[in-house]
Amino acid sequence: MKPILVTNFLPEEVYKNICLFVNGLQFEDGKRTAKGKAKDLKNNLQGLVRSPKEHLSISNIISFMMATNLFQSYLYARRMSTPMINKYQVGMSYDQHIDRAFMRDVRTDYSYTYFLSDPGDYQGGELEIATGQNKPTTVKGEANSIVIYESLQQHKVTEVTSGERVCMVGWIESSITSEERRVSVRNLQDIQKKLGPILDADQHQDIIVSLNLEIQKILRFLSQ
Repeated sequence: MKPILVTNFLPEEVYKNICLFVNGLQFEDGKRTAKGKAKDLKNNLQGLVRSPKEHLSISNIISFMMATNLFQSYLYARRMSTPMINKYQVGMSYDQHIDRAFMRDVRTDYSYTYFLSDPGDYQGGELEIATGQNKPTTVKGEANSIVIYESLQQHKVTEVTSGERVCMVGWIESSITSEERRVSVRNLQDIQKKLGPILDADQHQDIIVSLNLEIQKILRFLSQ
């Protein structure tokens, strides 16, 4: 799967409120939440979410993300993990790895990085995602952009050489377990969109209704 990068992911006011929330957090060594070999690969800071108010803010962020068209109509998101707030300062990085099958009790079909820092505020810190090509896909997103990729794709965060990189990361469980099946449903929905302007609603109402009905049946079947 080629990583998906979406700019201006959330409304500007929401993004600014997230930044205010993150700026008020305390941070600890990210190795404390790493397991197994990840402890040797992970070198960053992680935001501490402790108070009821902070947990409520995280819940609101999840709600905003889950309501987006990207999550609902492209990823077919069923649920997502509680996100982690990560900070990379000079000398910090996260070496190449794949994400575990389950993170925070969520099956990891997709991983995401939501960028909070402007890319001009730091050097290095690129997210490199292996896509089966000769070179990995390198992403250094604008503030308020999100990149999404399959959790089984190897990825890394290169060393930050100046400034500070702040982002939110998490995992998404899709209602459809197979990426191949998700692609098939997307293709059907694209066909439906292309046929819409061609088919006259009065003359072909039965076809339009039947096509939508079958797509909804397929979605129900594949999400069981």
